[in-house]
Amino acid sequence: MLLWLLLTGIAIAYVLRYAAKIRRDPAASLVGFDEPEDGAAGSPDGADADGADESLTGTQKWVLVITGLAFGLMIFSVIPWSSIFGGDAGPAEDYYDHVTAVEPFWFELNWWFPQLAMLFVIASVVVGFVARMGEKEVVRLITRGAADMLGPAMVILLAAGVSVIMTNTQTLDTILNSMEQLTSGASAGVFAVVTLVVNIPLAFLIPSSSGHATLAMPLLAPLSDFAQVSRPLMITAWILGHGLTLLFAPTSVVLVGGLAIARVGYDKYLRFAWPLLLILFVTSSLVIGIAASLE
Repeated sequence: MLLWLLLTGIAIAYVLRYAAKIRRDPAASLVGFDEPEDGAAGSPDGADADGADESLTGTQKWVLVITGLAFGLMIFSVIPWSSIFGGDAGPAEDYYDHVTAVEPFWFELNWWFPQLAMLFVIASVVVGFVARMGEKEVVRLITRGAADMLGPAMVILLAAGVSVIMTNTQTLDTILNSMEQLTSGASAGVFAVVTLVVNIPLAFLIPSSSGHATLAMPLLAPLSDFAQVSRPLMITAWILGHGLTLLFAPTSVVLVGGLAIARVGYDKYLRFAWPLLLILFVTSSLVIGIAASLE
């Protein structure tokens, strides 16, 4: 909870500081500004350049409601409620397959990508119906949205290919061996920080948290026992290293996909994010190191 409050607060403050800087000097923006459509920009008081009222209509409000409900159902449907409130989720190998480990609750949906994809298709059709767009316009907009995702999908495939290459060339085995040598014999505080650091290159090559854990945990668990660092703290250090890496690694499908959708260059993103990443890394290392030393 302490880490969440610190890291989230730092990230929010960093973004707000950047926004205030751009408000004072728009030329300092790293990505520039899109030209307003039709040469007109909305004014802050809800009216456009011609004085027409731009407040939300009833139809627009219903569209927002449908969108919010779709996202709410998406979040609810992927949460493993039975694993959260049903006690032990079973052996580690069944953790991510909670349906086989714990009897699911009656309201648990257990949806994943196929169901979520259909959820958004249905939500799009409902929005088109409510907005009275017509069949052809709805189909055109859905097709256009799918086309926009083709580029990010290709980028995601290329990023996933890096992990395959690293595995097949046994590069990961070399990294794991280096991790073992680096963490052996370290004190509790040093071990916790080193655990965070050594998992960064591993997360770079294996962006999947489950795949990363499968490789690293059999090594880190016994090492943490020897270093007298509790396993929960060791897992916290591991996930911090993994999570921080996914904020800048080009193998992260969320990062590269999001940048592709937003049409923001990776180089520009790094120019924006590297001070924040450094601050988050230092803060995480201090908290983990102090926690391990006080155990």
